[in-house]
Amino acid sequence: MGAMHKRIAPYGVALCVLACAAGPAHAFNPNDPVASGYTLALADGFDAVSPSIWENDWWYVTPTACQAAFLPGTVSGSAAGLVMHIESLEHVAACDGSGQVYSSAHLDSYGHFAQSLGYFEASIKASAEPGTLTAFWLLPENGAWPPELDIEEIRGDYPRLAYLTNHWGVQNNRTQYVFTVPRSLGGAYHRYGALITASTITWYIDGVQRGRTVLRAGEAARLFVVFSLYTGACGDGWAGCPRQTTGWSADAYVRWVRVWKAP
Repeated sequence: MGAMHKRIAPYGVALCVLACAAGPAHAFNPNDPVASGYTLALADGFDAVSPSIWENDWWYVTPTACQAAFLPGTVSGSAAGLVMHIESLEHVAACDGSGQVYSSAHLDSYGHFAQSLGYFEASIKASAEPGTLTAFWLLPENGAWPPELDIEEIRGDYPRLAYLTNHWGVQNNRTQYVFTVPRSLGGAYHRYGALITASTITWYIDGVQRGRTVLRAGEAARLFVVFSLYTGACGDGWAGCPRQTTGWSADAYVRWVRVWKAP
C-alpha cells in the first residue's frame, strides 16, 4: 500500500478562493445548533479512545505486518484530546523492506457511528510540519465512493490554507474552496464544521460560513467520521514530502468532535 495519504486528482474541479467562498448566508447558527433545532448525537472529548465509537485501522483493507506494528502508537486519548502521531519507521523491524517509510495516523467511526444529514464539527490543531496532511472527513457507511466530504484538509507545507472539498463524481469531480488565514492553522485550535441538509452542504471555520454547494447523489446517506494525519504523496506534490526519512515525526490534535442531528 505504501504510505497512506489522501490525494485530490485534477478532474472536474470547481474552485473558489478567499472571499468568493462565502456564498449566501444560511439560517443555521453553527455557534448554537440547539437554537436552530438540532440535537446532539455524538460528543467526544477523547480523554480516551473508545473502541465502542472508534477504530484506528482501515475499514477497507487488512493492515500489512508493517502497519499492524505501527498503528497502535499513532492515536491516543489525553486530557487535552486526541493526539495523532506519525513518524519515520527506521526503528520498526516489521517495516524493513516494506517500502513504507512513514507511519500514518487514522481514526474513524465506521461500524459504530454514522448519521444522515446534520452538523459535523471538530476542534482541531493541524500539523504544520511540511509533508503532512491533517484531515477531517466523512464517507458513506455503505462503502460507496464517491461521495466524500472533506470538512477540512490542511497541508503542512502551506498551513495557512484550509481546503474544503466535496468529491461527488466518479471521475473525482469535485467542488472545492480554499480559504486563507493570516496565521498558520497549526498554531492554535480551530473549529471546522459542515452542515448537510436535504439540498446543500455548507462549510464553517470558527463559526463563520466559508463555502456552500448543492447536495449531490449519495450525500444524504449515513456518513461516518474520519480523522487522519498522513504524509504527502511525494511523487505528485500534493502536501509535499517530509524533510527527512529518519528521525522525523509530526503531530496533530483533536480537542473534541460533536455531531448534531437535524430537526
